[in-house]
Amino acid sequence: MFDASHMMCVTRNNLMKHSLKMEDGGETSWKHIKTFFVKESGSDKKNTKLTESHIKPNKYERTLPALAIDVLSNTVAIEMKAYVESGKLSKEVLATAECISIFDRLLHMLNSVHESSVNEYASGYKATKQQTEFLEKVIRFLQTLKVYDNKGEDKTGEVKFVNAWLTTVRGLMKLWEYVKEREYEFLLTGNISSVPLDKFVNTCRLIMFGYNNPSPLELLSSFRDVSVASYFTFETPLPMEDMDIETLALLVYKRIPAVRHNLGNQSQQSLVSIDREECITMMLERLCLDMRF
Repeated sequence: MFDASHMMCVTRNNLMKHSLKMEDGGETSWKHIKTFFVKESGSDKKNTKLTESHIKPNKYERTLPALAIDVLSNTVAIEMKAYVESGKLSKEVLATAECISIFDRLLHMLNSVHESSVNEYASGYKATKQQTEFLEKVIRFLQTLKVYDNKGEDKTGEVKFVNAWLTTVRGLMKLWEYVKEREYEFLLTGNISSVPLDKFVNTCRLIMFGYNNPSPLELLSSFRDVSVASYFTFETPLPMEDMDIETLALLVYKRIPAVRHNLGNQSQQSLVSIDREECITMMLERLCLDMRF
């Protein structure tokens, strides 16, 4: 399975370079989104989050899932349809709006964090009739989708995002079969996204004083600091210059069970807790010794 949020980036990038022709004959175009953006920007009321960064993202902005998700949102689809109904946009735009709506619903289904939600597509996956029918519709949509470049040449066999989505959708259905066998009532698909990994990398950047792109070795080096600090404090670790060492020592003391205070001691004394002040003093002394070397 592929991460849904990052797949939205890939989908947005393909929409910018290609047109997608659907089974019913409708064809998407990035120009539809650009035209809508210009018209909405010139109106008195703006209901979407679209900005120049959404319409003309630079190299870095193309990697940000948030911008892609804003473009491929149901809000944009609804507003585009409203502009068509009012005569501000041509009916050709409806194909692009429908395509956006499908990917928005799919993202919500692949990113659920609660068992139930006001948004019916964002509820935990249970393979309900509605969820199953929607995924079957998505599979049909992707299997019949044709991709053309700006010269009108068929690129369906060359682009990879269509098969990536198919793999992800089918993977979800297979994963549910596995989960259901273990008597789980629902699957929170948001737990299988890459968000935790992204948060870990960002935390490493924080304690490494702003490394934007840490190397694998740098990440490996900072993993120990992040893991240990998070284990003992239950918080995101701060740079050492901002950390209260005595407070950290107290938090560590509270986290260590009595039996761990005398690790290796097989006598009855192993069940006796060490005095808090003594523990903190020993830890601070140990830290001072470590700093000498």
